Formats: sequence, structure tokens, C-alpha cells
Amino acid sequence: MEANEVVGSLESMYNALVIKNYYLPEFNSLAITCEYLLNVALNKCFRIKISQIKIGQILKKVPKLKLFQELDMKLQGKKINIGFTIDKLPDKKWLINVLHTLDQNNEVFKYFVEHDKVIGLTKDDLEQLKQYDTFIGRKKILNFQENPLIGC
Repeated sequence: MEANEVVGSLESMYNALVIKNYYLPEFNSLAITCEYLLNVALNKCFRIKISQIKIGQILKKVPKLKLFQELDMKLQGKKINIGFTIDKLPDKKWLINVLHTLDQNNEVFKYFVEHDKVIGLTKDDLEQLKQYDTFIGRKKILNFQENPLIGC
């Protein structure tokens, strides 16, 4: 018997798991497949209840792939199958919240790490400073320095 025959429709299986209070990726994410939903229902991959989720927040740019890798490593350490592959990742919000629930001290949740610092500034600080035109007034100084004998 095929999995599709057991499930009926992807949407009905998804809704059934949501009604059972499982925290799932967004329905339109690539991760939502018949196989994944069956594995969640049969407890053959990682699953978590909505009531267990701790909402996470990231204050810097972190690629979805990095979040997936961090979560996968965490679960592999517990010998739990994550249920996804790199080509079918869940949405970023799901990855952030699940990783934060399982590992609040993960480096992705720190505002910056040592290699992000540049003389007390983070890369995010530098990006924010780029919005200011700090070259106003410098052109005259640069021109003066390039031709020091003009006007003498």
C-alpha cells in the first residue's frame, strides 16, 4: 500500500498533525512531503509539540542551511532523525524556533561572536554605519593632500 493511499491528501494529514498539537514547518515549505508527515505521525523522525516550543530570535544574518546543520548535529547527537534533507528544508522560522528550544546557547543566537568583532564593532554595526555618508567633507581634504602646492 502506498503512503499516499493511507494519508489521503497532504493537507488533511498536515491538519490532523496540527490538531494533535505538533509543531510543523509551514505547509508550503519544501519539507512538507507525504513521507515526512507519515514519519512524524509514526514517531520515526523528530517531532515536537507546540507547547514545548520556545520562540527564538536571531539578531544577525544566518543562512537557513546553517540553521539546518546546527539542528541536525544536535539531533544526531541524540540519535534522532531530523526527517529532512538539504534539498527539502523547512521554513526558517521553524528551524530557528526548534533549534532555540533544543539549544538556546547555540552560537547562532548570540548577537556576535569573537570573529565578528572589529575593534569593538560587529559586522552588523559596520553594515549599519555604511548608511551614513561619512565621506562628506573628506573630498576637500583628500584633494588638498593630493596637490599640496596648489594655492601657495
